[in-house]
Amino acid sequence: FPSLLYEGDAGNFRTYRNAVQAGGTWHKLDYYGGFDALRSSNALPQDEYHLNTESANLGYALSGTTSLRVTARNTNAAVGLPGPYNFNALTNDGKQSDQNIYLSGTIDNQTTEAWHNLVRYGLTRKREQTAQWYPAGVPIAMGNDATFTNYYGLPVRIQGANGYSAVGQVLMNYGPAFGGVYPNSSDSANNRDQLYFQSDFRFTPHLTGLLGFRYMDERGRYNNPAFFLHEDLERTNYDYFAQFAGDFKNRLFYTLSG
Repeated sequence: FPSLLYEGDAGNFRTYRNAVQAGGTWHKLDYYGGFDALRSSNALPQDEYHLNTESANLGYALSGTTSLRVTARNTNAAVGLPGPYNFNALTNDGKQSDQNIYLSGTIDNQTTEAWHNLVRYGLTRKREQTAQWYPAGVPIAMGNDATFTNYYGLPVRIQGANGYSAVGQVLMNYGPAFGGVYPNSSDSANNRDQLYFQSDFRFTPHLTGLLGFRYMDERGRYNNPAFFLHEDLERTNYDYFAQFAGDFKNRLFYTLSG
């Protein structure tokens, strides 16, 4: 029968979480789904955080010997990048976001009592973005003619374990004259598709053979328009294998593979 579970909690820094799960069976179908959301403002300004996760697991009995299963997971996260606050006494205005998708589909077939076959497709999509909109910090003119500007944190005293201390202002962001570009952003992606096949046969209760093949296509990308960076990479991989495993009178066990 269907089951439903909800849970939630909350705390300081405007932190709360909500999660719900549902699962059950219906005729030849079994199903599960879940959702979880976490939010927090954290202790520092411009350091908000959120994470959403969705997952699903669906199975269907096509026949008494063949089944189909699909699993999926998706996450979306974003967090501020305040920087080393103890050295700056100010927070930067950066942000990082991530989106990850994982999916697989499997057909499993028990062809005969001794012969089993499996085909699986896998997918991965991983993406990341970073951004900064303005140069946070105290502007301080640089150079003999004070025409260049960099951005520094507030005066901070740092004391080491040996008792010595120093007072100063830490550089937070470079001005345009020193290569600083605002706003600026970058994004990267890592995508993968994979196909896997396996066939195994039980010759006797003491000997099993297995054959398999795997193909993978990977694609990567990195972009940073502010600095005119654009990189793409793709590669394909494949491998195949064979294995025999068995035992002799349930005392000597062996595996031969390549």
